[in-house]
Amino acid sequence: MKDRPHLRQSTPVVPAAVPKTPSSFATAGTIISIDQPTGLAPSPSLDAQLAAIPVGHDPSATLRPATMAATSPPPSGGYDLLHELGRGGMGAVHAAEQRAFARRVAVKSLLLDSEIARRGFWAEAAATALLEHPNIVPVHDLLIGKDGLPRLVMKLVEGTNWKRLLHPENDADRAKVAEWEIDQHLEILLKVCDAIAFAHTRGILHRDLKPENVMVGGFGEVLVMDWGCAVALGDHPPHPLIPLAKTSRVIIGTPAYMAPELACGDGKALGTWSDIYLLGAILYEILTGTAPHRTADRAADARVVLACARRSEIEPPGNRAPGRALPDELVTLALVAMKRKRSE
Repeated sequence: MKDRPHLRQSTPVVPAAVPKTPSSFATAGTIISIDQPTGLAPSPSLDAQLAAIPVGHDPSATLRPATMAATSPPPSGGYDLLHELGRGGMGAVHAAEQRAFARRVAVKSLLLDSEIARRGFWAEAAATALLEHPNIVPVHDLLIGKDGLPRLVMKLVEGTNWKRLLHPENDADRAKVAEWEIDQHLEILLKVCDAIAFAHTRGILHRDLKPENVMVGGFGEVLVMDWGCAVALGDHPPHPLIPLAKTSRVIIGTPAYMAPELACGDGKALGTWSDIYLLGAILYEILTGTAPHRTADRAADARVVLACARRSEIEPPGNRAPGRALPDELVTLALVAMKRKRSE
């Protein structure tokens, strides 16, 4: 359960100042309303504007009017919840409108109010907010609702869940990937790898990588989502709300993709190699069309699949998908990433 290949990990970056409690973290998003004059001031004539340019003004410097035209004040701060986008076992995500900018955002909220659920939510909020990367969903705000439950405000990703592109279930999804080949999915995987490599340099482990947790935008954007299982590597978390991996004693993640140490709930054995195993499992699914861990009885419950994950029993891709032409180098890469021992 050790000695698998791993990404080189640098010292985690610790912010100079971090809030010590969830409440102080949340108040950072407080919106202050400022009164402004209303109405539009008339623009000066072109001749008047030219005459106002200082003699000797650098042509490469930006010209700005001495006074900006007065405008109407922005709407009051806050968010208006719209339709639900999806839900999981502990949380739901709604589309919402941010009043101040009249823009659409995504708001994640808790469905279960418990100490464990709240701690997980705070940890997800902190981890996601600290990981500013082009392939990680951006965080805008953290609030406390009228019901006392936290709300995480994030970028609203206009796109498609990667799982639906790998396994299209309707005509719309099938049309999107009608001309796709393996290369398009490998490009998505490479961007996911970039995001996870960055997270590792920040000392954060995802622990639940799978196509379902990746969004693909309409212009080729790839964003890794759902950092609710994230933990911190080493002895010093980049934020006090993110739990340490080595203290974890719970089975968490998705059994069909899990590394053995994840399936055993062995926090002390976790490392960057645990996420690399998950990336190899995704590559395996790209190649074969199925996640690596499953039994002959496809209706078997999670406990049976967990047993397979703990033993890291991987059916050779050629046997799993005999009718597919599988590049040897990609098959080797997937299997090496999922080796039970890192030394192999």
